[in-house]
Amino acid sequence: MAERQEFDFIVIGAGSAGCVLANRLSDGGQHRVLLLEAGGSHRHPLVTVPAGFGELYYNSRFNWGLETDADPGIADRTDYWPLGKVLGGSSSINGMVYIRGHRQDYDDWAALGNPGWSFDEVLPYFKRSEDNDLGENEYHGGTGPWKISSILGKEEESTRLALASARAYGLEHTDDFNGEQNEGAGLYQFSFRDGKRSSTASAFLQPARRRRNLTVSTKTLATRVLFEGRRAAGVEYRHRGKLLTAWARREVIVSAGAVHSPAVLQRSGIGPGALLQQLGIPVVLDSPAVGENLQDHCYTGIIYELDMPTISDELNSPLGIVNQGLRYVLGGRRGTLSMAINQGGAFVRTRPEEQRPDSQLYFFPMSFRLHEGRFRKSVRVDRFSGMTFNASPCRPESRGHVRISTPDADDAPTIQPNYLSTEGDVRM
Repeated sequence: MAERQEFDFIVIGAGSAGCVLANRLSDGGQHRVLLLEAGGSHRHPLVTVPAGFGELYYNSRFNWGLETDADPGIADRTDYWPLGKVLGGSSSINGMVYIRGHRQDYDDWAALGNPGWSFDEVLPYFKRSEDNDLGENEYHGGTGPWKISSILGKEEESTRLALASARAYGLEHTDDFNGEQNEGAGLYQFSFRDGKRSSTASAFLQPARRRRNLTVSTKTLATRVLFEGRRAAGVEYRHRGKLLTAWARREVIVSAGAVHSPAVLQRSGIGPGALLQQLGIPVVLDSPAVGENLQDHCYTGIIYELDMPTISDELNSPLGIVNQGLRYVLGGRRGTLSMAINQGGAFVRTRPEEQRPDSQLYFFPMSFRLHEGRFRKSVRVDRFSGMTFNASPCRPESRGHVRISTPDADDAPTIQPNYLSTEGDVRM
């Protein structure tokens, strides 16, 4: 008979939150912590090289690659949802733009009855986590584990011109979207340093993995939370073809993201009672809100062909990619591959009566599109000097849901964003 596995804390999901939780809970050595992650290591070159982002977008090794249900708001089309399936979660596959959000958004959370969530209360934690290359000040930290970098002076000429156009149009300039003034146009900051991505896995988890009280289990799929009465007491999970169980003396923490957290809870018997009964899942707690009120920033853009070179010209041919690869490897992790592809943007108000920015703009000094190959989809850079301008709402009104369709953890949940289902979202 296998020995009973017991830990103080079990964390489901080693993503943007889970890696930080594992670090903090194991600090000091008094608690035994188990961290479960469905994906694998974050140390692959496609993850660590900043410009590898494009290759991660459809890569099933690092990406859940989920598809939504047909959505009436977008003419009954489906939408592709990339989600990190790797240590660091989506912080290991995203575009690395470092944006905290607007001050008033946090103050609104506190006003709704969530003490501790006002901007002034969360700011010290942002500063504590951050090592900003511009140094420590009122809004930024300089000694934390998370490497945050500016690209001032390294941005593409087309990005500079886009920002100049924004100013000419009447948008204010901002030096720091995470500082005193969020509104306006400027360069983004990024979670990378010295040509390497800084994910929550590399920043928070990696330094903690030497601790004897922290166990990290990759390629491990959490199937459900186990209960003793109404108390979450353990986790059932699948690893290397075996169904295993671990027990928690103190807490089970579900940090599997906006899609998989509600799916885990529903498979465990916490969710809409009628749905669970329909699927033959014993109801531990009839909680209709689990999986509901899904919010997503519906994102759209326009591509332009320019009469000046952009990053597209450096990456739209095999020879160009090889040249940039050699520059990266032999030149001390420099060149186009060491940078993010989304360099600047803006937070704007689409109507004068808005009290704060309600839309975000993104300036890409390149353009690309979906390529459907024989074996897999991929992102292909356009063969012309392209630039992309994208936009998304900051606070979408439309609400969707996530619901499991079977009790099997291998079956993806159904996702219905209900895009553009309010007049306000359509207007924006």
